[in-house]
Amino acid sequence: MDRPTPSLGSEKQRWGWRLGGFGYQQVHHRSKENVNANSYMMDRWRPENRREPVLSSEQDGNRKRTKGVLLCAWGATTVLIVNIILTIIAAARAYSTYEGQSFGSAILYQGSCSRSKNWATGLHFVINILSTLVLAASNYSMQSLNAPSRQEVDNAHSRGKWLDIGTPSWRNLRVAGKRRRILWSLLLASSLPIHLIYNSAVFHSIGTNLYSVVLASADFDYSNLAGHTVDYEDCFVPTLGMKMTDFYTQLSEKKIEKLTKEQCIDLYAVDYLAGRGTLVLVTEDAVASNDSFQFVETTIPAEYPYSPVENYQWMSGRRGRNKEALLAAVDSWAVSTTRWSAPEFKFITEIGTFSQTTCTYADSDGTMDFGRCDSAESWDTYECSDFSTLSKYACQLPPENALREYLNNESHWYDSSWATNMEIERIGQRCGDNATSMTYGETGKYVNPLVSTGTYTIDHCLSQTVDDRCQLIFSLPICLIVIICNMIKVGCMFLAANDDRKEIFLTIGDAMSSFLKNPDPTTAHRCYLSRSGVNSSPDSTHRGGSIPYDPAEHASPLITPRILPGRRMWMQAVSVGRWTLAILWFVIIIIVTAIFLSIAIDGLRNNRVPYDLDALWKIGFGTPTTSSLVAFPTDGTTVAQALIVANTPQLILSIAYFFYNSLLTSMLLTAEYESYARNRNPLRVSWPEGIQRSTYYLTLPYWYSVPLLIASAFLHWLVSQSIFYTEIRTFDIQGQMDPSGRTITCGFSPIAVIFALGLGIVMIVFVLGLGMIPFRSRMPLAGNCSVAISAACHPLVVPEDEDHSLKPIMWGEVRLPEVNSSATPPTNFNGRGTSFEDVSFSGLSNPDTKATEGLYQDLDEVEYPHCSFTSGEVVEPDPHKLYA
Repeated sequence: MDRPTPSLGSEKQRWGWRLGGFGYQQVHHRSKENVNANSYMMDRWRPENRREPVLSSEQDGNRKRTKGVLLCAWGATTVLIVNIILTIIAAARAYSTYEGQSFGSAILYQGSCSRSKNWATGLHFVINILSTLVLAASNYSMQSLNAPSRQEVDNAHSRGKWLDIGTPSWRNLRVAGKRRRILWSLLLASSLPIHLIYNSAVFHSIGTNLYSVVLASADFDYSNLAGHTVDYEDCFVPTLGMKMTDFYTQLSEKKIEKLTKEQCIDLYAVDYLAGRGTLVLVTEDAVASNDSFQFVETTIPAEYPYSPVENYQWMSGRRGRNKEALLAAVDSWAVSTTRWSAPEFKFITEIGTFSQTTCTYADSDGTMDFGRCDSAESWDTYECSDFSTLSKYACQLPPENALREYLNNESHWYDSSWATNMEIERIGQRCGDNATSMTYGETGKYVNPLVSTGTYTIDHCLSQTVDDRCQLIFSLPICLIVIICNMIKVGCMFLAANDDRKEIFLTIGDAMSSFLKNPDPTTAHRCYLSRSGVNSSPDSTHRGGSIPYDPAEHASPLITPRILPGRRMWMQAVSVGRWTLAILWFVIIIIVTAIFLSIAIDGLRNNRVPYDLDALWKIGFGTPTTSSLVAFPTDGTTVAQALIVANTPQLILSIAYFFYNSLLTSMLLTAEYESYARNRNPLRVSWPEGIQRSTYYLTLPYWYSVPLLIASAFLHWLVSQSIFYTEIRTFDIQGQMDPSGRTITCGFSPIAVIFALGLGIVMIVFVLGLGMIPFRSRMPLAGNCSVAISAACHPLVVPEDEDHSLKPIMWGEVRLPEVNSSATPPTNFNGRGTSFEDVSFSGLSNPDTKATEGLYQDLDEVEYPHCSFTSGEVVEPDPHKLYA
């Protein structure tokens, strides 16, 4: 059945620019009133009728572009000066205030933990501002170096190639000169250390205190310094870190803070204690003496990476009881005490000499080292069996009278003669924890009944306050690396500013303005071209970077009429390759993060730490605990290794942000590009002239860019709280740093990981949701493809006074005054009797390439309907027409 022939007849509704709002308006005839009204509308946009000064000339645009790069260079120079000044101040303070500083890291401040952490937070805020400024300046300079000029685009088009406009591109770098490629590469390489280590130039180090817990009666007589044994007095320094007289004086003068039971648990039930020291538990129960302490516990450094023994396990004697559980049972809070001191002996027998100093403990048994009984077979002999019996008892450190009583009991031995003839010689004493025979197992602490002195309920506590020992540390090598990278950037930016290229295409608006001023002849009569059409057109000489017309193979351009594509979705503004790479990167990040979170939760569960959401929330953000430290595969983790591990996620996230911003930018730029098919507006360019508008910051509208920057900053912060550099310095009872008590690792926060993962997924879903939005016109989507943009910028009619680019423009079917609007296209092409009705548009793989094979005709022989950006009058394109 014959279809009606599409025509350009006058009965077809005509479309124009509507006053009072931008859009298509039906125009039935051009009366004098309409002509005057249209002239008035155009006059509103004339430069001389606007307040803005008219800026023009190619040299002025180049001067502005150079000025932009120079401003970035001077901004980076300012950051460099600030970095140098801060580094000098930090080094001068650190190396002059504290002795024994190393080159790798130096103490800026030591004292209050809250002040140290607040300083670290404030300095990190300053660092983030400085890094944002220098990276933004670097990115602008890189974009300027990567952006092609009009001459480079023309050269590419003449070879059948195309370049990217408005987005970074390896394709553009391939055609850039060697100098620009080197500068671009140096700017990129110098950004890596800033992403990776700049945040670690300053960090907070936790200072945790070992402390002893003792018990006293409520009526303890702190003024009674007489009548104590030498053994009792000698154990004060190793147990409490001070002499007995000094400690009693602090108690009598009330220099130790009194705490309720709840306050005591709240302050001391922590993994890393700061600002507190010795704890005296006071009981109302009857005790053996009201002028002598009984020993409860001396804490040990938290084991790395997962401590099976919490520093506050002494409060309950069991593993896994957190602060909340202890507070819930505070009314019945009781502790077991042990001896204050115990003697240590040497045993001399006919078969050898051994002592309690060689005791090793496993479960509740202790064993002394005796060379003749090292092998498993030796234990079957009577001699070694008796030795095993003795060692298990002697390693419980009984008093001398109990020990002799045990030796004289013949029922304990196979050969009682060696036991009764044994000589016992006292060689010293053990204090505090060393005076007990105890180990830790699954159910808690084993204490031998012979050394346990009882169990007592607690009424209140007395807490010794000490100075905080947290530190603010800065790394001079990291600061120097950042300064060197900053200097490289400054030098590259000043060199990049010395660029004499003309008409640089930083944005799509820049390219449109140039092509409207001087249309590109290589893309004439291809108004139907889109980014996807260029890549897949059947008459392309190559894929990926070629265009359907190669002047080297054709003496003159041939017209290939095609219908316009159907309506597309926003996601089709981005190439399939870029979508694939971005989504693949996002999915890998999500999978790796989920695995990391699963391992972290398993670690908590295996160590009997609550891992429900409420418990994870109480662990907090960026707070290290004994159960949330990363277990590195090798011992002796260095500061550099831990810093790299902690900051690598930031680099990965920056790459993800680059992909995300690229997707969002491409879709929104294409959406603005497509809006010219519906609304008439001035061009948005990098360097406005007359009524032209300036580009958005980062080429995104503020209602997108501001939430994106906020979300990105929040996500970076969540990642910094998810895995973070952790340095823990342990100070002993005397307040001296334990040489073996420095732990360097990374901490993690499961709740921060959950929030970061959730926010990341929401952002991905958002950009995918935007991609599902359909465009509202059939305009071919040029994306960032230079040839597609060029093909849409052939207005054909040149205004009398100035070019189209300086006026409000619109895309649509161009009205040619010299063409008879009632004429219909010929029904025969190439003499083969083929008409529009005979052309089938089904069965072609790409809607952009629905061409009529063989329907080629020279421009001189026939005029085809044409679409373009223009400041003149346009009508809405007909979806059934062929356009060229």
